[in-house]
Parts: sequence; C-alpha cells; structure tokens
Amino acid sequence: MMMNIKKMSAFLLVLFLLFSNRTVTSSAAENAGIGISVSPETVQAGERVTVTVSLTDYDEEAVPIRGMQIDVTDVDESILTVEDGSYVSLINDPTAVENVAVYQQFNQLLRLLYIRWEGTLAQPYEDVFQMTFLVNPELTEAGSITLPLTAKFQTTESRVTLNDEIKISYVPAGEQPDPDVVSVDIEWGGMDYTYTEGTWNTDTHSYENSGWDDEGSGYVKVTNSGNVDTTAEFVFESDREEISGSFTDGADTVSAPLDIAAGQSRTAYLRLSGEPADDLNNTKIGTVTVKIGGE
Repeated sequence: MMMNIKKMSAFLLVLFLLFSNRTVTSSAAENAGIGISVSPETVQAGERVTVTVSLTDYDEEAVPIRGMQIDVTDVDESILTVEDGSYVSLINDPTAVENVAVYQQFNQLLRLLYIRWEGTLAQPYEDVFQMTFLVNPELTEAGSITLPLTAKFQTTESRVTLNDEIKISYVPAGEQPDPDVVSVDIEWGGMDYTYTEGTWNTDTHSYENSGWDDEGSGYVKVTNSGNVDTTAEFVFESDREEISGSFTDGADTVSAPLDIAAGQSRTAYLRLSGEPADDLNNTKIGTVTVKIGGE
C-alpha cells in the first residue's frame, strides 16, 4: 500500500512540474502550433461529427515536446453526447508514461494527457487527439456550439499555453446545410497620391522630408459578405520603374493573402516609394489588383 502511495505522489509531482502556472500564454506557440479539423463541417442532428487536433509546426526544427495536455471544455450534453470509446490519443508511443484520452462528464471536459519521463515526442508529428460527438437527434433548429480548447506544452526549453476553439455547426435531421457562398464587397479609396520633394538642406545638399502622401485615400477594404471564410491578396503593379509600392494593414507589412472570416472586413493600405523621374500631373502610375480566395 505504501508503494502505491509513493508512486502516486511522484506522478502528481511530475504533473505539477509539467503543467504549473508558470507558462507563457500566446495565440500561436513558437514551434508548437495547433490545428483543428471538423468533419463534416455541418452535421445533421442525430449524426456524428469528428474533431481532430493536430500539431501544425512540429517538425525537425521544432523544440522537442516532453509533455502535452489538451483540454476541450464546455461540452454541452443537451447538444453533444460523448460516447464511450469516441475519444482517443493518436500518438503511437508505447514508452510514454501517460498517453491517454479521458472524458470527465462532471466537468464537461475532454482531455488528452501525454508525458514522458525521458526523451521527447517523435518528430515530425501531426494528428494527436481525436474525438467524435453524437449530435442530439431532437434538435429542431440549426445552430452551432463553440468548445474552448487549451493546449499546454512542456518543451525542452519552456512551457507554452495555447488557446483556440472548436466550432461545430448543425442542422435539424433531414435538412441540408446552406451551400457555400463566396461573396465579397470591395470598397476602394480614391488612390490619389502626391509626391513632395521636401525641403532643400544646404548643408547636406539634399531634400529632406520628401515622399508620397495619399491624404487617406490609398486603401482597399474587403468585406466578406458570404457564409464561408475566404482570403484576399493585394497586388500592386507599377507602370514606372522608379516607383514601387507595398501594402500594410495599418501596422505591419502585408506580404501574403489576408484571411477574412464570414462577416468580417480587412483593409490594406498602399504605400508608395521612389522618386518620380519627371513631373506627374494626373498621371497613372500603376494598378492595384485584389485576388479573392487564391488563384
């Protein structure tokens, strides 16, 4: 009996060391990102929906993981039923101290717990946790439920906590979900730019405070008016070799397509650089193209 007590005490101590409150909280972990897939995207009442949690940036260059705890909370049993055997760890590691998925009904909690005494999680690794929910067959209205997800990692260098969420959409039995509709509204600024040479500095023999000014007109705003997420890519093609342009979101440079969720808007601002080779008066200097949803 004493041996069992000692083993349990040691186990609890390891959990404290791995998952104490001394964590770094962020929306995206360095070398330990989380991905979530839901299938089907919209499920009928009385059918099952499968959620898979994966590691998105865990490759050969990632910081090795020694412990991991993934919690999915707020499982409302009036909407979702968790059946025995419907949750499982996808990590194949017989040498792990703990590698188990559990359901705590009284806490409305699904948990994956993975711990190693020595060594680390094999690299690369993708899918790690899978759960299947039965949607209440008595639901008569379409809707959705959001399940908060918290992932805690103990790497060989630090502790990291990630927060995300799982959204499950459902419709009554026999009813098909609305078809995916990609639709956007684009608002264009006037795109009027003026170049100022600035002030001549007699000491340095150069102009200072020169540059382009759009007086707030150099922007493109894209609003997602459809019912599915999409992307918007912003491209500037200059008609003049000496003038170039780039986009920002108001703070950071936009060098890749922007994600735009259904009902949301994103705005890109065009910033010009380069000195005109000659005088310009109501002259076209380039073209802005907006690409929706990729190619």
